[in-house]
Parts: sequence; C-alpha cells; structure tokens
Amino acid sequence: MHLLSASCVCALTLASALLCQVAALETVTGLYGETLAIPCNKGAMKAEDVFITKWKYDKGDGLSGDLLVKQKNQNVSISATDEYKGRVSLAVNSSLLLSSATLADQRTFTCMEVVGADIAEYPVNVVVYKFPTELEISEQSEELEIGKLTKLGTCAAKDANPAANITWLKNNKPLLADGNEISIQTSVLVDPVTGLSTTTATLEYSAEKEDKNAQFTCSTRDAAGTELLSTPVTFTITYSTENIVLSVIAPGPLVEGDNVTLKCEADGNPAPTSFNFHLKGDVVKVENGDTYTITNVSRDTTGEYKCSLIENPSMEASEDITVNYLDINSSPSGNIVKRAGSPVIKKLSQQLSDDGLHEVLICDVEGFPKPVVSWSINGTLLDESAFVNGKITHKIKVVPSANLTVSCTVSNEFGSDTKPINVSSLNWKVRVDKQDQSDDSDQTKLVVGVVVGVLIATAVIGLAYWVYMKKSKQGSWKTGEKENGSSEEEKKLEEKVEENSQKAEV
Repeated sequence: MHLLSASCVCALTLASALLCQVAALETVTGLYGETLAIPCNKGAMKAEDVFITKWKYDKGDGLSGDLLVKQKNQNVSISATDEYKGRVSLAVNSSLLLSSATLADQRTFTCMEVVGADIAEYPVNVVVYKFPTELEISEQSEELEIGKLTKLGTCAAKDANPAANITWLKNNKPLLADGNEISIQTSVLVDPVTGLSTTTATLEYSAEKEDKNAQFTCSTRDAAGTELLSTPVTFTITYSTENIVLSVIAPGPLVEGDNVTLKCEADGNPAPTSFNFHLKGDVVKVENGDTYTITNVSRDTTGEYKCSLIENPSMEASEDITVNYLDINSSPSGNIVKRAGSPVIKKLSQQLSDDGLHEVLICDVEGFPKPVVSWSINGTLLDESAFVNGKITHKIKVVPSANLTVSCTVSNEFGSDTKPINVSSLNWKVRVDKQDQSDDSDQTKLVVGVVVGVLIATAVIGLAYWVYMKKSKQGSWKTGEKENGSSEEEKKLEEKVEENSQKAEV
C-alpha cells in the first residue's frame, strides 16, 4: 500500500474498501528551546491496533516533508532532513517528539495512522512561546521635576514570542496613559534571525511631591498568567521649599544651666543645608548644617527664636523657649533681734505695725513657674502680690509671744529655698517701752528738784549775808570800832557763802 503525503486517496479493490478520514485541526503550544510533544489522535488508538504510523510536516507552498515512519513490530525509520535531522523521535503513544523548539517550528504537523482497513490523518498546528528572560529599565532620568512631563525611563522585554505586553506601575499600581501627566510609547522590534520580538515601553511622567520615595516598575505576563516584574527604581523629585519648621530639642523642661538645641527643617528637595538662626536680635548663619545649640541657658534666654532660609529670608519659622528658675529674697519688717553680744535696737516702736499690735513679715520671691510660699509660724495673710515677671511678694502678720526664728520657704517643681529671720517677743518690746518711759519721767523729776533746791539755798544765803552786813555796819558806827576788824569778818563770810554756792551747784 502506498501512502500519499498531501491528501488521503481512497482506493477501492474487489477485496476491500479503504475509508479515508481527516481529523479537525488542533493547536499545540510549546516553549522555545524545550522538547515539544505533538500528539497523534490525542493517543486514542492503542499501539497494538495500529499497523502503520507516519509523521510529516507542511513545508509551505503546498509541499510536505517526511519525518519518520513506524510499521507494526518494526523499529522507527527516520526520514527527516534539513532542520529536523537529529531532532525528531517517536513516543510510545505515537506522539512526535521535537527537541529544541524554535519559532520556525510554528507550522502544521500531520500524523497518519493505518488501523485495519482505515487510514486516518490528524493535522496539528504548533505554536512556540518564548517568555522574556527579564525586564530591564534603562535610560532613567536623573531627577523628576514636579509638574513637568519628563522621560522617566524605558522598559524592555527582550526576545519574546509573541511580543510582550508591558505595563508600567507605581507602588505596584498600574499607570494608565492620559496624554497629560502620563504618556507611554510602545514599540516592537523582531529579530530577523531568531524571529523573537523585543518590546519597549517609554514612560513620560509628571511627578508629584508624594513621588519622593515612590517605586516604579514594569511587568508583563505570559499566556498562563505568570508575571515577570522588573527591579524597582526610585527617582529624585525636585521641588522648592514650601514649609519650614523650627524644633526645640531639650532633655526636658529647661532650667538654668541646661543646653538646648534648635533644629531647622525645610521640605524642599533637595533640602536646604544652610540656615539663619535668629537669636533674640542676633542672627547666626549656619552652613552645611541645620542645628544650633545654646549652652548654659539662663532666665534671660527665655523668648522667641526663629530660623529662615539664607536664600529666601521670608521663609521662616519661630518657636518660644522658656527657662524655669527659682530665687528667694526675704526682707522682714518688724523687731529684728541681733545675736547675743550685739547692742539692742533702740527705737523698737518703729518696727511695729501702725496699731502696735502685731509685726509684719515680708517675703519677696522670684521664680518660674510661680512658687508656693510658706512660713514656719502661724500668721495671718495680709497680702500676696500678682505674679508678674517671675516676681511675687508675700506678707503675713504675727504676734510673737517669745523671741523666735521664723523661716520663709518657697518652692516649685524645680527646687526650693529657705531663709530664716529672728523675731523678738512683742510683749518684751511693750514692756521695755514702758520701762523706758518711766525711767525718763523719774529722772526729769529729780533734775527739776535739784535745780529748785539750789535756787532756794542760794536765795537764803544771800538774804542772810545782806542782814549780817547791815547789822555789822550799824554796830561800828555806834561803838566807834575800827573798820579793819569788820573787813576781816566780811571776807570770811564771803568765802563761806561762795563755798556753799559751789556745793549747791554741784
């Protein structure tokens, strides 16, 4: 029996009739470079029932080429030439095995089987797929400018069959061309030798500020849905500074003696690296840095601080700094008694209150936050001034019954301080005042009495002397005594009077 290569011709003889059957065309898919198995009648016939199996292929232009033939109980006979020599073999189920599949193998292969008196042909269309080996992004832009359509890069899917479909993604979300902010241009190039296709897709993109850390990739999928993804790339997004922030960096609430750091940050990209720090009237320029440290702060450090861009001073930020502190200055008013050995203050009344019934103690305090004032003695609050500029005055009135030491204590969350004052007994002062007044009165009376006594004594002596002199003169005139004797007596009398007068003055 002779088997025709292109069609089935049925010959009728007196002994038998041959039935010619042509099967519907099916398609088999193979992978590039792999061994391709092309089934014969999908393996429906049992090998022991098949008398002859033959494989051939379509060479084009109405011509066919033989590959191999196998008759029952005989070995396979290979008749392949040209590109199929050494590449074909027959499987147990009569499938044609084709190694190292290429795109040239995309044609029709036909299996012919003789089973009993029937001859059947089973043509199979072969398609060879090749997935791109990789996706590569090239021609990347160095940076993207906000709002400007810029070429981001080109994604290439090389040596594929069929030509790959490329999709661009941002953060794993597909980008769709809109002709305005996103543009994708795709092209396909076929290798004339291998027949494989290289697809390129160029993305032009108008960036946003949020794209600063965005990851861009490209992908493609094979017929089975398997995805091939490129290595992600990121881009520098350039934009001008729109916001600036000044931060105060400190270990906690600031107290005098601490250090504080000012940090200036701007959102421009590339970010500014130099700033002006405004320090309560002074301007310090910091280049290649964004911090400035104030050491050993004091209460005078409290205030508003700013930082600004050197190239654009109007772009600035501000922050307040508050330094906490605590001071005390006690200035009591009242009777202050010095330590033993010192002279006592004389004018004690001047230290009493206006009504003379109590003493006033005053504690002047400086601190921030507002300190709490307390005394070591019970007293009546007279006044507490308003807390202004970190200062406060606290007054109490007391009536001490004995000499004692009174302490004023102030405190806030950053510390405390205590200072004592000595306060004398109010009863003691009143008693001393009365005693002083009594002593002064008695002394005055004594002096007045002495003076009056002296005056009276002087008058009596003078009167006696005058009487005596008068009598003496009368006696001399009557008796005729000499005046010399009288003179001596007068002299003695005068001396006596003078002596008594001096005693009286003393």
